[in-house]
Amino acid sequence: MASGLPNRCGPVTLVPGAVRRDSLCRVPLAHKIPVSAGAARYIDRRFRVTYIGTNICKERFAMSDRETRKANVVEALNKARSMELHAIHQYMNQHYNLDDMDYGELAANMKLIAIDEMRHCEMFAERIKELGGEPTSEVAGKVIKGQEVKAIYSSDSDSEDDTIFVYNELRKVCVDNGDILTAKLFETIIGEEQIHLNYFDNISDHIETLGDTFLSKIAGTPSSTGGTTKGFAIAPAA
Repeated sequence: MASGLPNRCGPVTLVPGAVRRDSLCRVPLAHKIPVSAGAARYIDRRFRVTYIGTNICKERFAMSDRETRKANVVEALNKARSMELHAIHQYMNQHYNLDDMDYGELAANMKLIAIDEMRHCEMFAERIKELGGEPTSEVAGKVIKGQEVKAIYSSDSDSEDDTIFVYNELRKVCVDNGDILTAKLFETIIGEEQIHLNYFDNISDHIETLGDTFLSKIAGTPSSTGGTTKGFAIAPAA
């Protein structure tokens, strides 16, 4: 591919796909990788561009493109992590309230779901660190306190539905930026959020249909989750 450079650069040929930027310069010897004997041909190891000639132009293969893609994925992961942090606080607040109201079984399951969100939060953080980012500690929203039991599950159902929608959009960001591994992480977590949504919908329907009759059967049940539980979506080993 002819470069179309001014004559003062001398004869130069670039490999297809190279992106020419910046001003004329010489590549320092330390950065040259010889390609063939008997010809002034080498690869600038910094920019991954092959040159033939003596006086050359610095051609960046847009190293920043890779960093930009990683930054986009880290931003998506941190948005999700912030949402998980909010879910943890919200669900644990509801767990305490349900326990105080003596709805033990509902309180226990809410705690298990919060544990799932803690695990999701950690999974996002680990991937962020792998990509060279810094996991956020910001919480996406304020915790709603003092909810009545009848309001808890419809509210949580809406939150989980919103979360699944947002995570699907964030998964697309990962795909668009060439990070299939992080996209698969989102897919895994979306699957578990769907389990939460199904549960919240189910309890909400029972409360709406059966009202106090349903809640009276839950009242007085134990709220213990045991000492070795893995959460709601992933059951503890037998």
